[in-house]
Amino acid sequence: LQYCCENTNVLANSCCNVVKGRLVLQTQYWDTYTGLEDYGHLLPRGSWTIHGLWPSNLFISYNQYRNLTKRCDSDLSPSDLPVGTTVPPVFPPEECRSSESGVQDFPSVVETFWINQGVPNEDLWAHEFSKHVTCTSTFEVACYEPDYKEHQDVVNF
Repeated sequence: LQYCCENTNVLANSCCNVVKGRLVLQTQYWDTYTGLEDYGHLLPRGSWTIHGLWPSNLFISYNQYRNLTKRCDSDLSPSDLPVGTTVPPVFPPEECRSSESGVQDFPSVVETFWINQGVPNEDLWAHEFSKHVTCTSTFEVACYEPDYKEHQDVVNF
């Protein structure tokens, strides 16, 4: 029984193929408790939600925070980075949800099903984008040229 495979061919277009991780892992929350039920923060009955999609290196490790200039979260512990790494200012989650990029028009399915536990959903979305999408080649700004709009990669994520 084969659980995974690896493409050994050279991929010419990193905008069409994820190249910085060998696999994309989906992690799920099976627990439907959000910790904010008193505020109406509920996952619909009989459903589950995704935690994130992570580029992974065949279950050995995963990449994180590859492009610090695209961070939307401030939850970055020093242990995540090599000593001496300069960390640029962070985009606040609200800016990453700017109307110019269309993020404020998130589909209602995302608002309903991609929920966080104990803190606002936007914090989870910003964290997952900053930590994992910045390592995924298909979200590089160059892949959107010449018509890239600020934070369009966040919308697509």
